[in-house]
Amino acid sequence: MPESFEKLPEFPTEEQIVSRVEEYIRDSGCKECVEETRHSDEKGLSTVYWSAKDKDNDRVDIVFQREGTFYEGNSANDTTLRVLYYMGDIPAFGDSIAEFKDGRWVSREG
Repeated sequence: MPESFEKLPEFPTEEQIVSRVEEYIRDSGCKECVEETRHSDEKGLSTVYWSAKDKDNDRVDIVFQREGTFYEGNSANDTTLRVLYYMGDIPAFGDSIAEFKDGRWVSREG
């Protein structure tokens, strides 16, 4: 009788995450990108928060979040990079940058 195996989620490496964030920063014209917070567990990075400035010098937050349950019971359905744009000190809107599927980043912008 054949065994049934559940496909385990595949997560990006730290290098793949940082490379995609750097690509977003370069392409969007953001500047002064600084890693603010990171959390990891036995599966690797679970969440990472970066802060940057856009062309108008407004704050931009970039967030990596891994699929599954992680840091302090938080959970996500997908492994994604998301961005939150501010106007002054007020969060204005957010967007998805990319989702990690089948071993690569898939763009979800626009």
